[in-house]
Amino acid sequence: MQKIKNDQSGFGIIEIVVIVVVLIVLGAGGWMVYKNQNKTTPPSTSTTTTNTTKPPTTTTDPTANWKKVHSIGGAYSIKVPDGWELTNFPGNDLNGDSITFSEGKPAVITTSGTAYAGDQRKFNIGFTDKQYDAPQWQSPSQFGIEATTDFSIGSVVGKRYSIEYTQTVTGVTKGDKIYQYVFNLPSGKQLGIVYMQSTGDADNLKTVEQAIQTIVIN
Repeated sequence: MQKIKNDQSGFGIIEIVVIVVVLIVLGAGGWMVYKNQNKTTPPSTSTTTTNTTKPPTTTTDPTANWKKVHSIGGAYSIKVPDGWELTNFPGNDLNGDSITFSEGKPAVITTSGTAYAGDQRKFNIGFTDKQYDAPQWQSPSQFGIEATTDFSIGSVVGKRYSIEYTQTVTGVTKGDKIYQYVFNLPSGKQLGIVYMQSTGDADNLKTVEQAIQTIVIN
């Protein structure tokens, strides 16, 4: 009887097909793993809160090292700017002409034994009974540009009067400036400060007003 031979070629084709299928499955699986690992992460919609709180600012007091002076009579005290030279008179008068600020140069205060009886200096402080409800010059003035503003020393509110002369008249020159600070106190007393800036003088207004705001009324 004739023996039936196994179809070797058929068996080989099935084996190849199986191998191809396995390779396809493995390839597909690998591709999915690769795709998942490299999948682009969508941008986060959460908002990151940045702390924008600024650290507290340290303010340096420019008057910290100025010389503290008590008026003779005890009505007030004031810190006198570096470089200034003033005279302290009985009756709570303090004044002088040398008021050029020089940082680090201690102020010089001369004490007088007699009351002041001279003309106004470039810087003057007086403590008197009420005298003014207006500037000491004739106002309104046809000789200069005037201005009036509120001015405070702590809780004490007063007025600052000023005039810049636009022409030369008796006692003043065109360009001269006068600033007068008036504080009417509950006691009926009046604290008055005058700063006079002549033409050609350095502008000391900022330093003058820093000094005025250190005044403590007793």
